[in-house]
Amino acid sequence: MQRDQEVNDYYNAVNWNIKRVWEHEVKQDLDQVIDELSGFIESCKNH
Repeated sequence: MQRDQEVNDYYNAVNWNIKRVWEHEVKQDLDQVIDELSGFIESCKNH
């Protein structure tokens, strides 16, 4: 978790958008993951 936060901090500092997708989320509900990714991409395009 600490490494994830360090990576997030780095990419946020250089103005990247981050969306982490976990394997168990994909296995549990792929349609939900696709919807979330689609929304994330759209919100990034609007910034």
